[in-house]
Amino acid sequence: MPIKYPEIMNLKTEGVPYAWSDREVMLYALGIGMGENPLDEKELLFVNEGYINKKPLKVVPTFASVCAWGANPGPIDLNRVMVVDGGRDITFHKPLPVTGKVTAHSSVLGVYGKEGKGAVVQRQTVVKGAGSAG
Repeated sequence: MPIKYPEIMNLKTEGVPYAWSDREVMLYALGIGMGENPLDEKELLFVNEGYINKKPLKVVPTFASVCAWGANPGPIDLNRVMVVDGGRDITFHKPLPVTGKVTAHSSVLGVYGKEGKGAVVQRQTVVKGAGSAG
């Protein structure tokens, strides 16, 4: 199916709300392997609620890539089986809080046809307002 470049370039969503709590932060950390060694105090800071250890819970920086999971500029008619995540850049302005409420603003930056078959769709999602939800 041909890509409709003008339609894709005009896709944009703004102000979509997302939130997380310590539960999501700990599940993410466990999911990427933190806490595998229960004697490693550095890893426990990412998965422990503070009952055993009175040190505050920390957020793995790459949690930023999933804190607004599903944020997108709108529907792009693609065969999802053939989609490959070609790269990701994250800019941090401050550490992520353990609990947060944010808004996501997504847009398409560019669409580039590939020789023969396929295309590269460059998207951007800006997450704002990572303040404490507490």
